[in-house]
Amino acid sequence: TSDEPYKALVYVYLFGGLDSFYMLAPHSSCGSLHQEYMNVRQEDGAALLNDRALELEADGQPCAKFGLFDKLRRVKEMYDQGNALFFANMGHLEKPVTKENWESETKSQLFSHFHMMEELEYVDAFQKHAGTGVMGRMLDVLQKNNYTVGPSGINGKPTMLSGSPEIARSVDVIHWKGIDEFYPKTASSLDKQTMKEHFITLNGETKKREWNVW
Repeated sequence: TSDEPYKALVYVYLFGGLDSFYMLAPHSSCGSLHQEYMNVRQEDGAALLNDRALELEADGQPCAKFGLFDKLRRVKEMYDQGNALFFANMGHLEKPVTKENWESETKSQLFSHFHMMEELEYVDAFQKHAGTGVMGRMLDVLQKNNYTVGPSGINGKPTMLSGSPEIARSVDVIHWKGIDEFYPKTASSLDKQTMKEHFITLNGETKKREWNVW
């Protein structure tokens, strides 16, 4: 609606791998959960230790404190300000499995990097909305509730922006180098300010019974 402030949701889709349990881990003050974490990871040198961790305070979670990889200081600032959060223990599974039965109990390609990349765009393990992406479904809900939405993709239309085929919605595609400058300096001998004034004259509001002939 017109009286709602503008908001943007930015999905940064990284193509590399991420060891999420080294990025965010139970703090040493978290008792048994931290001990379980260390039992699994310390021997292989894959545990996030306190000297490499930034402390995060948490409410309503298994731990009152978590450790965040110390290179992510800006993320910590955003978290402390209430502008960032974490979704932990997420993955693509149709059902709970163990390391003994996962191969027979799930069809998911759990150890395929490329399959997991695709599933991150869908976030639809049971294919209840086949062919649609997670952000496309979000936009569907907003649009059905009379919000004006405008999706943009970098270098193409990603699967994650695909919504319901019943809702026709185009995606603005932007080159990875950015948007082309509308009036580059080399286009004319006129300076930008002069050209801007011309555009305002051409497209500006006119008075009643006033006509401009070109």
